[in-house]
Amino acid sequence: MGRGARARVGVAVVAGALLVAGCQGAGDEDGPGRTGGAGTAERVPGSQAPVTPAADEPDPSVRQAQEECRKEQRTSCYTFDQLRTVYGVKELKATGKGQTVAVVMPVGSPVLETDLRAFSEKLRLAAPQIEVVRHAPDSGEAAPFDWDSDVMVSQAKDTTLAVQAVHAMAPEAKVVLHQVDAAPGEADEGLTADGARRLADVARQVVEDDSADVLSVSFAVPEKGELGRELRTKFKEMAPVFLDAARKGITVVAPAGDGGAAPTEEDGKPVRGVSWPASDPSVFAVGGLRLGLDDEGRRTDPDVVWDDRAGASGGGVSEVFDRPSYQNRVEPAVGAQRGVPDLAMTASGDGSTMIHFTEDGKTPTWVPMAGTSLAAPLFAGIVADADQEAGDRVGRLHHHLYEMGRDVDAGRKAGLLDVTHGTNGDDGHRATRGYDLASGLGTLDASLLVPALTDR
Repeated sequence: MGRGARARVGVAVVAGALLVAGCQGAGDEDGPGRTGGAGTAERVPGSQAPVTPAADEPDPSVRQAQEECRKEQRTSCYTFDQLRTVYGVKELKATGKGQTVAVVMPVGSPVLETDLRAFSEKLRLAAPQIEVVRHAPDSGEAAPFDWDSDVMVSQAKDTTLAVQAVHAMAPEAKVVLHQVDAAPGEADEGLTADGARRLADVARQVVEDDSADVLSVSFAVPEKGELGRELRTKFKEMAPVFLDAARKGITVVAPAGDGGAAPTEEDGKPVRGVSWPASDPSVFAVGGLRLGLDDEGRRTDPDVVWDDRAGASGGGVSEVFDRPSYQNRVEPAVGAQRGVPDLAMTASGDGSTMIHFTEDGKTPTWVPMAGTSLAAPLFAGIVADADQEAGDRVGRLHHHLYEMGRDVDAGRKAGLLDVTHGTNGDDGHRATRGYDLASGLGTLDASLLVPALTDR
């Protein structure tokens, strides 16, 4: 899942990057001052976005917190307002209105709704529509939230990250958090096989009930390794469920994972592989990038595949699922197997994104976070915008986006932006022109991509 910034790195559901303790001050973010963008030919996404009118600028306290974060982290700390600019969301008329995004997460946060309201007010977003549906463990008794539990607090921050990311990209969408509670004695275990099965079963329920237009699941299980072997049957069991979601037009989004191209080890050696459910061919897999932005959210240098002290973007080929038809054109990169990711968005610890979180349930702070569990719900929110713009669910995004991305220059005009810098870890894959196993089809500019998806 998401990892918070630098002082400590914690592993949550995905193995996200929990970077630091919160930043309670505020200030300006100064980007690295380099030149370029996700590409420099034609329009650099986000670089020409109009400056936000003063009335819509974030509360000054957000800038203050940003300055404190920069001092503590000694690196970039971004606001969701900057992400709304760089990804072209501010230029959209669509806001996700009338759409429902379901988010499936473990444990949840006892201050989720309070934090989301404060987050929305500070960033001048529409008042949130949030519903929390709790799923009790088989015993029927949920473990009470414990602020002394590092695992539970980490999961609370990850849940906050996912919900605030969706709301930032689609402020008028309804967000339904499906909170999968842990039984007493299990809350400190992190992601177990039983926990992953329960998360998958809740995702199944959302699909079967047809209760959401977009489904964001923020967990990642490496296909290889002990946990993956134990859950192999579940991978296969869920495949027709995710296919049914695609047939219904529900876009299922999952993080590519934070363990790089080799998320597991055998005999002390890294083993290349990918993580599920992102590896399922009916699930849209979102990898991670590092951004360089100025104060307004405009690019100062090209996007780079995420690889830093907080982790690295998942990417590679599945050993469980064969190559789907939409990847036939990228067969030289993926071979006979499903390739991951499909697309990539910000996830870096060196360019972390601040969430609003009430530490200990008492102290409101801004906490820098990283991980592909940030990237995935960002994309989920943009899909909700596209659904609103289309007046219907946009359907099987894989086929549309891979068709758009068959030519890099044509894809750019449709808001698909090639990423050609970086690798996803020490044993990683390198970003190249066109599709690759580090960044997928690249990244996006919603101001171009949403119309391209809805005008076809």
